[in-house]
Amino acid sequence: MMYVIDLFSGAGGFSEGARQAGAVVILAVDCWQAALDVHAANHLDCHHWREEVGGHPAELAGRLRAFIGANVPAGQLVHVHASPPCQRLSKANRSSRDTDVGLRLTRFALDVVQAVGCHSWTIEQVSAPAVRKLMDDRGVKYRHLHFDKYGVPSIRRRLIASSVPLDDLPVCVAPPLTLREVMTVAGMQPPEGYDAQRDGSSKPTRRRLDDTSYTVTTRAPVLWNDALGKELALPHVVRSLLQTFPPGYKFGKHSKKMVANAVPPEMSRRLLLHVMRHNSDAPTLTTAGDRSRAST
Repeated sequence: MMYVIDLFSGAGGFSEGARQAGAVVILAVDCWQAALDVHAANHLDCHHWREEVGGHPAELAGRLRAFIGANVPAGQLVHVHASPPCQRLSKANRSSRDTDVGLRLTRFALDVVQAVGCHSWTIEQVSAPAVRKLMDDRGVKYRHLHFDKYGVPSIRRRLIASSVPLDDLPVCVAPPLTLREVMTVAGMQPPEGYDAQRDGSSKPTRRRLDDTSYTVTTRAPVLWNDALGKELALPHVVRSLLQTFPPGYKFGKHSKKMVANAVPPEMSRRLLLHVMRHNSDAPTLTTAGDRSRAST
């Protein structure tokens, strides 16, 4: 059995994938109460800590070790995941980009997951030059993953740092679903004339509906009507399916931001299964106190 702690958990994308992989999510930590409420509505047996993450790494690591000692049976595997906010590091965010702030939270996350001393850990972040340099300077293994190769029907790409090697992370045999196929699953057909998708920016870039979707953000993807020069926002059900949330996952207000910020559950499911395989012979931790699945 593997027990999972989800730092910067948001609404629970990583946690949902971990649950689907057979892990037990025991703790979610985030500063956004609305996101924690959504997480709690979908992960009823999980503990939730609302706090501003980013203070003293050793202090949080100590509390996490104490929590593990009190809540994890002896001899069980523990995995810690962190998804520090990427907006301040992303090239797509030109209005509030701040590399220093974004890198500080990434460094904090790395300090914490390494200080806890669990069997394994992962960190998800945009693959910004400053992030790669941090990982290189700390001797941390990481890979730049194209999520559409792992069952996610969008061109989302992220840096995944990990305590276990990722070079042998299995990719999908089947191609990812197209945007049109995801819309069909959601019971939606594109209105007449809306035969392309755009990424929500001012750039004239576009993809076909029969291509994999653009990365899901608060603005993208949108349907595009070239003749009218108009765009059409996709409904929540399509956006959540593009991020591979299961039908019926309970979202409240602010669902657009929560869905966009989430680690796609299918990506985390595959990642956790891979980590479990590597941890099958791990030593005991000492503490105080859809289509793609056919290839798995």
